[in-house]
Amino acid sequence: MAEHLPPATPSSLLHGDLHGAKLLLRERERDAVVGWECAQSGDPAYKLAVAVQGMARSVSTARMLEGYERAGGGAMRCEHVTFTSSP
Repeated sequence: MAEHLPPATPSSLLHGDLHGAKLLLRERERDAVVGWECAQSGDPAYKLAVAVQGMARSVSTARMLEGYERAGGGAMRCEHVTFTSSP
């Protein structure tokens, strides 16, 4: 597993309880994330791994990582959140 860890980065602000019920996806307004009472500082790769746990390796995981990067979270590959060597 160690060879698939993401590069060391400083801690980031994390939601702490991110799942679908915390996402407000709207057509005519900006999307939002609600429920920040569990916010914490930590490794975003770990929290993304928790958020995608149980998802089949699919476009949804890749889209989540792309959205994370577009929002300013930095580049992250699927291997950083799943501990597998296959893309």
